[in-house]
Amino acid sequence: MYEAEGMPLEKPIRIIAQDPAYTLRDRQILSELPVPIEVVTDPEGFLAINEFSLVYSAFAMVPVKQIVADLAAATPDGKGPAALFVNNDFRDKIRGNVDRAVYDRDEPGRLADPETKRCLTMLEFYTRVMDGQKLKGMFYLLTFPTGGYNWFTGMDIWARGE
Repeated sequence: MYEAEGMPLEKPIRIIAQDPAYTLRDRQILSELPVPIEVVTDPEGFLAINEFSLVYSAFAMVPVKQIVADLAAATPDGKGPAALFVNNDFRDKIRGNVDRAVYDRDEPGRLADPETKRCLTMLEFYTRVMDGQKLKGMFYLLTFPTGGYNWFTGMDIWARGE
């Protein structure tokens, strides 16, 4: 895309994926894409995050937002990644359970990636570019049917302002 816009890159963009559920076949498919995706193990994916990174984490089963916030706080300049695509934890906002795991009898899964106080502190330096909750009822539901749940309504996009 950069070359098509007349802005060739000096070196290719490194794309990293980290998911403990990836199989050998998943790794093979990702490595054979036109722009290969390098699959790494924990904690390599987290440790590769810097101020130029775009972090995409959909419905994680580990506290991704907390880990990213902790890593950002540990850097000399305190900067987190350039942008975050993360689930919006609207259930946390409704229940007000920041920094607390929730086990709901009606919902067997737990909220593994809540918006903690440190995460919220990090997000003060970001602008919410897209609020996934506000998309409910809009064209996304008709354009991207997903069998009862719309993935886009569960995602927020945050960009670091500078």
